[in-house]
Amino acid sequence: MDGLALTGCDQKQANDLMPAYGNLPNSVGGMTFAAVAICKEIRLRSDRFCGSVWPVERNLLAINDMWIVYALTASLLWGVSYAASGRVMERGMTPLTFFFCYALFGVVAAALGLAATGKLGGVPGEVRSLGPDGFWFAVAVVTFAGGALLIFLAIGEKNATLASLIEISYPFFVAVFAWLFFRETQFNWPTIWGGVMILGGVAVVFLGNRD
Repeated sequence: MDGLALTGCDQKQANDLMPAYGNLPNSVGGMTFAAVAICKEIRLRSDRFCGSVWPVERNLLAINDMWIVYALTASLLWGVSYAASGRVMERGMTPLTFFFCYALFGVVAAALGLAATGKLGGVPGEVRSLGPDGFWFAVAVVTFAGGALLIFLAIGEKNATLASLIEISYPFFVAVFAWLFFRETQFNWPTIWGGVMILGGVAVVFLGNRD
């Protein structure tokens, strides 16, 4: 296939930048590589070179895919946090003290972030705007805090690795409670089988590490 066809650029656009790639081999393979490289440079220099559709597609992809970036980054940060918290609790810090410091940092960091974005004064209004769902807001806050404290207690009693391997079963319960509370059907056969395997893995970890 013609290299330019792969890029979506026309011949004039390629010719304008071809001198920058003059040292590439004069062959079909070299021209294809040059065309791809040129189009990448064109897209980086200005969105208008390769058509008006590309920026829209790129922005949509960026928006739609950010959830996986956030989730994977959160997973990485939780891994660091669990390992570090296990270390400090092995050295004598109690889970309750660690939880207090964790919560205090969260309050300060969130307050600074809200203040920097001018949204600190709007917090009460956001809570009030929930209306009847304010009950679920309270449930979410209390259970999240309770879960954090309990996982710190588990780490203090055993270790970070085993505690996190048991805790990893929570996605199954997310789907269960989403259906029980809100009748949101997030189950399908792959989800069910995945939940069964997760619970089976929890049982294996627990039975294999009993004192």
